[in-house]
Amino acid sequence: MIVETFPVGPLQCNCTILTDETTNEAIVVDGGDGVDDVLARLNARGSRATLLVHTHAHIDHIYDVARLRETTGGRALASRRSAALSRLAGAGGGVRALARGARAVSGDVLGADR
Repeated sequence: MIVETFPVGPLQCNCTILTDETTNEAIVVDGGDGVDDVLARLNARGSRATLLVHTHAHIDHIYDVARLRETTGGRALASRRSAALSRLAGAGGGVRALARGARAVSGDVLGADR
């Protein structure tokens, strides 16, 4: 597992990319305001983002999540409240709510609303 954390966007939100070295699949955490930087880092490693996880719906975490989701094809996930807030803020970009009690197992997030 490769873990890379770096600041993105004007407010310097911390973004983390977790990449499986075997499959080159990646999970991007809070990359919604640093799309160009996230894409450059994914491309440099030959990685493909499958999940876009957002810790909460502050604008510096989700601002451009729609473009990140459309570009990578990854599923955007957040808590129920954050997913609802992101839609209200107009930055939803297809953010799905995690089901109550969802957990990560072997690199896959289980229990996302469909």
